[in-house]
Amino acid sequence: MNKTLLPELVERIGQTAVAKGLDVSAPAIAKAMKTGRVIFVIENDDGTMSGEEVRPFPSRPVLHRAGT
Repeated sequence: MNKTLLPELVERIGQTAVAKGLDVSAPAIAKAMKTGRVIFVIENDDGTMSGEEVRPFPSRPVLHRAGT
């Protein structure tokens, strides 16, 4: 098992290969990289791939109530 940041893997094997491995479109890979999403791709020993995204929690801004 090998865990690699998405842009590094795209540079190594190409956007089309990564998209095929994750079962998404090549434009989805390009958009994820363009918007700066932090995605790790796990390359399993059997050749399959999966992705994990790291993002802040909570992922949306906390709204403050008036008077608090």
